[in-house]
Amino acid sequence: MLKILVTNDDGVDAPGLGVLVEKMKKYGKVTVAAPCSPMSGVGHAITMRNPVFIEERLYDKDVVAYCCSGTPADCVKFALGNLFEGLPDLLVSGINHGSNASVNMLYSGTVAAAVEGALYGVKSIAFSSLNYNENADMSLCGYVVDEIMQNIDIHLLNQFHLLNINIPDTSLSHYNGFKICRQSMAHWKESFKEEVNNGKKAYWLTGEFICFDKEPDTDIFALENNYTSVVPVFLDLTSYKLINQLNNSLKNEKV
Repeated sequence: MLKILVTNDDGVDAPGLGVLVEKMKKYGKVTVAAPCSPMSGVGHAITMRNPVFIEERLYDKDVVAYCCSGTPADCVKFALGNLFEGLPDLLVSGINHGSNASVNMLYSGTVAAAVEGALYGVKSIAFSSLNYNENADMSLCGYVVDEIMQNIDIHLLNQFHLLNINIPDTSLSHYNGFKICRQSMAHWKESFKEEVNNGKKAYWLTGEFICFDKEPDTDIFALENNYTSVVPVFLDLTSYKLINQLNNSLKNEKV
C-alpha cells in the first residue's frame, strides 16, 4: 500500500483538499499536512524567524491531518521530517481553487509544496482547477485524479521532477481528456490600486494575465480547449544555451 502525503495551499478545510483526500484513499494510506489557513500565492516561502505550530486532528475516520501555522513548503518539510518512517511514496498537492498554469506555477504555494517533495526525491504531483469558486462542482476534478492515477506511471518521476496538472473549468460531457504539454510563456501586467485605510494609503495588487504563447503544445492551449494540461517539470533552472553564449562573450583571463 502506498504511503501518500496530501497537502495544499488553500488550507486544511478547503473543499479541493477534501476531494483529493477522498480519491487518494483508493490508492494508499493517506496523511494530511496542510496550512491552518489559506496560503495562496506564497510560492516557496518558508518560516524561519518564528516557530511553526502544529495541530493534530482527525480529518475523517481513516485519515489524520496535521494543521500547520506555516506555509505549504513548511507543511511538507514538517511531514517529511516527522510523520513518516523514511519517505512517503507519493505527494499530491491541491486540488487548488484557481489556475496554476503557465507562469502562475512560479507564485503557487500548491506547486511549491510539490516542488519541496521533488527536492527530497518524493514522487510529486500538483493538481489545480481553473474554477476559483470554493463551492464549485468538483466532480470533474475527482474524475481527473482517477484518470491520472490510473494512466500515468508515477515511477517516471525521479528526484527533481514533478507534474503540474491543471483541470479546465468545464463539464464532463465537454471534457477532452488530458494532454501532455509544455508551460506556456507569459507574464502578469500588474498595478496597485490605491485606497485609504485608517488614514493611511493602502495598495491592493491587481493585474492582467498576458499570454501570446498559445501554441498547440502549451498548457494554455490545452486548457482553453477543455483538456487537462499535464506539464512535466524539472527543477534545474539553468539556461544551458546562455552558458555557451556567456562563455563566448565573458572570457575569464585568470583561468
